[in-house]
Amino acid sequence: MMSKNAKPLKPGWKVWRFDQMATNINVRIDDPSKSGMEHYVGLEHLDPDSLRIRRWGSPSDVEAGKLCFKTGDIIFAKRRAYQRKLGVAEFDGICSAHAMVLRAKPDVVLPEFLPFFMQSDLFMNRAVEISVGSLSPTINWKTMAVQEFALPPVDEQRHLLELLVTIEASCNESYGALGAAESLFESALLDLTIGLSYPGEMKNIAQEWTKARPPGIQEIPTTWRLIRLTDVARLESGHTPSRRHDDYWAGGIPWISLGDTERLDTRRIVQTAETVSQKGIDNSSARLLPKDTVVLCRTASVGFCSVMGNEMATSQDFANFICNQNEILPDFLYFLFRALRSYWKRIAMGGGVKTVYMPFFKEMQIALPPIQDQEAIIAELSAIQDSVAGLSRRLVESRSFQAIILNQAMAGALE
Repeated sequence: MMSKNAKPLKPGWKVWRFDQMATNINVRIDDPSKSGMEHYVGLEHLDPDSLRIRRWGSPSDVEAGKLCFKTGDIIFAKRRAYQRKLGVAEFDGICSAHAMVLRAKPDVVLPEFLPFFMQSDLFMNRAVEISVGSLSPTINWKTMAVQEFALPPVDEQRHLLELLVTIEASCNESYGALGAAESLFESALLDLTIGLSYPGEMKNIAQEWTKARPPGIQEIPTTWRLIRLTDVARLESGHTPSRRHDDYWAGGIPWISLGDTERLDTRRIVQTAETVSQKGIDNSSARLLPKDTVVLCRTASVGFCSVMGNEMATSQDFANFICNQNEILPDFLYFLFRALRSYWKRIAMGGGVKTVYMPFFKEMQIALPPIQDQEAIIAELSAIQDSVAGLSRRLVESRSFQAIILNQAMAGALE
């Protein structure tokens, strides 16, 4: 329904129910493997605030009923609408039943204009408002169908579309450049994993990882040494001071916990969600670790790592490495751990919360280049990482500009 506080319509604009704007295509596929389609699009394949579908799976990989879509249809995630996921299909296929397949009614809205309209705050905020359920809020088509929205006439839609398509093309260009830089970064990281060896039952997994590595450095350079990691970096665990003592906490000493996952997704961590006091460290097994300690999350958010920007302590959920910097540079070890992020997740054990156990790190062997080679590797990877960060900022700026223009257009504020 239209808001009671809706502004007067611009000349030529009309109010339409959503079912007058779009058809809900509800063609169900009971057996995806027999659908005859090549593409499956799940909600995980849709990028927030992007109309292009860049990833997909195979129908043979999924079970249960799915929905059929055609080229040009809009796949809109009706579950968790706050994630703002929708994409325009560039091929025929099947998609998650947690999506709506929508097809524009061209007498009311141009098929190319409708997805942009659905990206606007006007539409997305309404979608969130009408979602029902607490854990996985979902939109019901019957409720969506009767929602009312004001639209410009088709000729004005066509005019706005020229501008929106231009901005979208710029965003897609940024996406492409960012994807290429990220692929280059991941490829360069993989070269650091040569020569790794693992204790006991881990050997078979290590062999699988080696086989899966794409072509690159196949042999250990003669100047590199095979060495046990703990021979060049002292391994320390963390600890959580007692919560029963208020004076153990909020003491100004940064304490890394699972609540700092996002902060650990950077090369330097300098702030934490919580702090502990010196008394908390003195009266527990917690340790104050020096600046440049490399910290690796070994449980829950397995694989996130960083280098401490100052003295810090950690919870027991982390493996901490104090580098002998005459042998191994902290940034080199950070990049090595970053290269192994998916691997850490594969070897984590346990029923509920997966964990990489401390004895694993004590036996882990790496191929270690000379310091000058480590410096060169760090410089190369840092340059690529900086490029990725710059392209990410550029994409955010492009999306922000697109959102401003789109929301102004839907409010009738563009001339």
